[in-house]
Amino acid sequence: MGRRLAPGILGLRGEFEELRGHLVRALLSGPSVITVRGVPGSDRTRLFGAAIDIAADVGYRVGTGRSRPPIRDRAFGVVHQMLDELLAQGESPWATSQARTVMEERSADAMFPAFDRLLARLATHEPVLLALDYADLCDAASLRYLAHAMRRVHGKPVVLVLAHDDTEQAAADASFRELTATAHRVSAEGRSSPDTAACVSRTAGPQAADAATRDGLTPGPADIDEWLGDRLSRHPASTTLAQAIAILGDDADFGRAAALARLDLDDASARLDRLILLGLVDKTLPLRFRYDVLRAAVLDAIPMGTRIAWHTRAAKLLHEAGEPDETVAAHLLHADVVRIGWAAPTLRSAARHAMGRGEPEQAVPLLRRALTARSTPAHRAAVLRELGTAELAFDHYAGTATLRAALENAPDADEAAHTSLILVPALLSTESNEEAITVADQVAAWVTEGDPDTAWHLGSLAYQAALSRLDTVADATARSVALFSKAPEDPRLRQARLAYLAHHHSWRGLDRPNVVRYATESLRDPPPGMAQSPYHLALLSLLYADALGNADAALQQLETSAVGKGSRCDRAAVVLLRGVAFRMSGILDAALNGFRTAHGLLDAWSAGNPTREGMWCLARMAETLVEQGGIEEAHELLAQRGLLGELPDLVHYNWVLFARGRIRMALGDHEGALADLLECGSRLAEWGMDNPAVLPWRSQAVSSCLALGDRRRARELAEQELAAALRWGTPRAAGTARAALGRASIGPEATKLLADAVAVLRESPARLELAHALYALGVACRGQGRLNEAREHLVTAETLAQRCSAGPLAVRAAQELAGINPSSGSDAPWGPLTRQQRRVAELAAQRLSNRQIAVQLDVTVRCVEFHLSAAYRKLGISGRHELRGVLGIGAGG
Repeated sequence: MGRRLAPGILGLRGEFEELRGHLVRALLSGPSVITVRGVPGSDRTRLFGAAIDIAADVGYRVGTGRSRPPIRDRAFGVVHQMLDELLAQGESPWATSQARTVMEERSADAMFPAFDRLLARLATHEPVLLALDYADLCDAASLRYLAHAMRRVHGKPVVLVLAHDDTEQAAADASFRELTATAHRVSAEGRSSPDTAACVSRTAGPQAADAATRDGLTPGPADIDEWLGDRLSRHPASTTLAQAIAILGDDADFGRAAALARLDLDDASARLDRLILLGLVDKTLPLRFRYDVLRAAVLDAIPMGTRIAWHTRAAKLLHEAGEPDETVAAHLLHADVVRIGWAAPTLRSAARHAMGRGEPEQAVPLLRRALTARSTPAHRAAVLRELGTAELAFDHYAGTATLRAALENAPDADEAAHTSLILVPALLSTESNEEAITVADQVAAWVTEGDPDTAWHLGSLAYQAALSRLDTVADATARSVALFSKAPEDPRLRQARLAYLAHHHSWRGLDRPNVVRYATESLRDPPPGMAQSPYHLALLSLLYADALGNADAALQQLETSAVGKGSRCDRAAVVLLRGVAFRMSGILDAALNGFRTAHGLLDAWSAGNPTREGMWCLARMAETLVEQGGIEEAHELLAQRGLLGELPDLVHYNWVLFARGRIRMALGDHEGALADLLECGSRLAEWGMDNPAVLPWRSQAVSSCLALGDRRRARELAEQELAAALRWGTPRAAGTARAALGRASIGPEATKLLADAVAVLRESPARLELAHALYALGVACRGQGRLNEAREHLVTAETLAQRCSAGPLAVRAAQELAGINPSSGSDAPWGPLTRQQRRVAELAAQRLSNRQIAVQLDVTVRCVEFHLSAAYRKLGISGRHELRGVLGIGAGG
């Protein structure tokens, strides 16, 4: 007979095999008893069902009984239930007559022998399984009946399965003890939570799920509800205390549970003893239910109105006892807070604690509940502000909407200012610059007389909003005069002013020493919200100034502060800025990982809607993908966001234009690339941004001009960039610009400029830009017949490119080297492979994986893949399985 797995038995295979083995052995060994112990609804329910399924599969005739009202309230009710099922499967008139005798006879002397004969007769034709659930609650008459029968059916394949728990073992009658004394035990106690959770998810009803969701619990299964009802219906006096413990939650204090249930201590003690005996509550202090599903089931049994009253009393009891606001607030979430004067302040206090722990998601329901309490307009506006701030941490658009409502409800200038200082940066993130300027200006006019520092702060936000949009740049310039001419009194705002100054000068490529000083001082003793404007602008200023040490120290502080805030935007800012630092150091893999992580966080934060931070991150990610050869992915990133057409005139889209130009250049569309890069340069000029360390658009445009045959224009652009780079004074910017001018030049002038560029870039952290310059110098030297120099520069360029994970550059360097090092007879069978391609192919032929090759050669897996692909193409093979044959390597390796 084929074996089949009982439904829901996954995770219990050992017990499944144990049950099957026992049932098979019982076919030959005579009557036996199996007990399955544990709380129903956990794995006990699954094992009991499995025993029935296995028995039917093996060939048993099955009769089941369940000790539930009204069956268990009737003498022999369970036995009658079993007989009904046994005979429903078809039997002779004699068996039906015997069953009628059992069911109708009132004398035990007549009934017991009739039942014995019936079981023996049935078992003569096929094995019999009697399965009894809730055996410890079975009526006493049925238990005596079953115990008598199991003593009398000698040599017959009759198996009795009893599902029960041990909580009332001491109170069970003699027949139950007799049946279980020598039984084969299969235990479902102490099973792992995943099994129980799986069972709960399958069997929980909608009411249990609703109650559990409200009270933060996993819902109790339907079987638990029945099991619990069976026990509490026999001891109704204990129900009130069980409800009090369920309302108070885990680790409930006994005295408070008694007070909540309005019981004196003696009465409560007796009821607690009964709950422990019933197996509902652990025998420990403080009080807790034996299983979470039991608490869920008790809560589910409490009607909604009653539950609200219980939570209201619990909140008052705990508040009067001086418990922490978080403990009280947990009950206020489900209580009638309208009539409790101290409810709103308590909920707000608990929300502040949640925010302090970096758990804004926990603060939001508390503050929403606080809004339902009776309050003044001022109080309501403050709660809305706090709620919007909490929502803003993980749901940008919900938070912005709530803060707008808070501002509308602001009763005075002070509350309006508090709200606006949070709302305006949020509006800037959503690209709502015009609204941001309006809000900042209106509220600043309201507070100017009494609080000049707050007015300055609001003015600085309006300056940011004006500066971010092309048609309001002139307005921003006018605002900058007031912003920079007078320092505010507040030390934090003085730091913000220094950050603005650093950003202002770095954009224009002027006064680099002071930029570093301003930025470093603004980030000393990191202020709250350091991940936001203007402090992130100070961090970028340090990166543009090649002050990576200063920037790294500030980033470490930023990481520490962002982790504890629970804000998706702040966490994204950390990894995004760290990614920029990696990109500027040429560590492309780490940079791309950072950009991907930040992009995911920002996408979740904004629900996929465009934000200033998200667009800037996407542009940086796309540009990095181009360096790594992920051109199609980069193009798709822009296409998905509708960024292949006309772009908004907001400042962060300049980086999108730059990235799009690079993508088009990589795809061979040099006319499109040049158009994008020139448009980027035109916009930057209107913004007054003339620092090639920020966006080196000219040096990139040089490549497209040369590809289109316009060397004159290429040289003009390169000369302009070099002049701007020398004003700024960093090796990265100067070296990159010199390299661009060298590429735009010819003959000895070109090699001299490129050699100067290499020398300058060696003094900078810009490893990738150095690799590009070395490649260009190698190509120039090769064109002049200086092959040894060319080979040296190209080998170094290839190695650096590999370390940076810049696959396309590494491949181009390898191809140039292949032209310098044509294959000779001694090189066969390697053919035209470069030195690095030969090394990779040889290791691949020795059956090393790509990762093993990367470790051995100290390069990335991506570089190994590039070299192998090039080697396959040059050797005319399709994969590494053909390498050994081409290279003539035998089976011995």
